[in-house]
Amino acid sequence: MFYLFIFQIFLRWASTKATNPALFEGLYGVVSLRENARTRAAELRLIAGPLADADAVNRFCAALATVNRYCQPAGFEGQRLVEVDRAIERRPAPKPMQRPRRPFGLFQ
Repeated sequence: MFYLFIFQIFLRWASTKATNPALFEGLYGVVSLRENARTRAAELRLIAGPLADADAVNRFCAALATVNRYCQPAGFEGQRLVEVDRAIERRPAPKPMQRPRRPFGLFQ
């Protein structure tokens, strides 16, 4: 279940970055885990950065608000997401497993 949430965050990062490439140039995403103070539930947060200063953060959040994305200043720390360009790598299909030969007999 946890991997599903990570995948959803990755998809959100990829779609937001793809629709606003100039805004995200030079930035990368990290995932942060924190506890919700009201519900005490764990929350995963997508954090984009690094940004130079508080003014840059405010301009960035204002630009995201124009495309209906929620933005809140946060510390830039967490587990780095894999770059979108390298995330979906094609791997060769696994070779089908051969069934082991079974000796002749009734109960084997």
